[in-house]
Amino acid sequence: MTPLEFDDIVFSLQRFGGITEYWRQMTTRIEAMPSFSVRRSIGTRLGRMRRLSSTCEIFHSSYYRTARGPTVRNVTTVHDLAYELGFVGSGVRAALHRAEHRRAFFASDVLICVSSNTRDDLLRVYPALAARCEILVIPHGVSLPEPKSQTSPSLMAGTPYILFVGGRGAYKNFFNALVAFSASGLARAGFRLLCTGKELSRDEASRIASLGLTGCVVSAGTIDQASLAQLYVQAYCLLYPSLFEGFGMPLLEAMGLGCPVVASNTSAIPEIAGDAALLVDGTDPDAIAAALLQLREPALRERLVARGRGRASLFTWERSASEHARVYSSLAGQKLADPDP
Repeated sequence: MTPLEFDDIVFSLQRFGGITEYWRQMTTRIEAMPSFSVRRSIGTRLGRMRRLSSTCEIFHSSYYRTARGPTVRNVTTVHDLAYELGFVGSGVRAALHRAEHRRAFFASDVLICVSSNTRDDLLRVYPALAARCEILVIPHGVSLPEPKSQTSPSLMAGTPYILFVGGRGAYKNFFNALVAFSASGLARAGFRLLCTGKELSRDEASRIASLGLTGCVVSAGTIDQASLAQLYVQAYCLLYPSLFEGFGMPLLEAMGLGCPVVASNTSAIPEIAGDAALLVDGTDPDAIAAALLQLREPALRERLVARGRGRASLFTWERSASEHARVYSSLAGQKLADPDP
């Protein structure tokens, strides 16, 4: 059996999110494989920049840490280049993230990118990596929990709604979503825009009021997976106008549960959504509004739902874990990467 160490530090950094889901789904499947002897380590937020020592043959961190050791080879998953491309943060915090990423990238024997678009971003920012290590693309799978029973109370019982999932800051493009929702006229027709995640902020409430949407934009707060699945199933559509994504797991969650998708036509989103979503210029609220109105056509909705289910079925955690296992097996016995630059 190949000795393999998984660094679970992401569980110290966040309880929910795409990276946490990826790590949980992938590593539990690897642990069940007889080819690997798995050890798990964990760290603290303050110690995340420290390089670890490992006696295992393969070390794979959940979030940009690497290990030293007489036989260890490092694998790093590249989730996105948001900090490097200026989509997230600024100042000292962003600089620390960039340093953390760069250190991990150049200390790794294999880099696993979650999409071809992320690989392209990586090589655009760090072209020297092309000659230094192996760079592979392994997409995520999708988890589709059972929705709550139809007899369970529904948050939006009897009210048609557009679903906005996850973060709303910066590149997530929430304010353009609000403008598009207002321009579509769907609020006047009784629709609501339902958001998950944090409660609406004071700035968001102010913008909502300025658009005449007070009472038409609702926060569901942080909810469990079964409740989210129920919201997907009952939604008019998922509105996903994000201007930058390394992957975009909510796209597949929605499509797998029969929820039509309106999304931006940028970054990794077209790669993941294929022809199973309405993709528009996320910087153009009128284009978003037009797409929302298009979904009132029954034939188009049926076509997107069918394509969406088929598209989501292509992304499985079993396939993702199997491809990770091939990476680990291929690394066994190979020479170590050069020291850090």
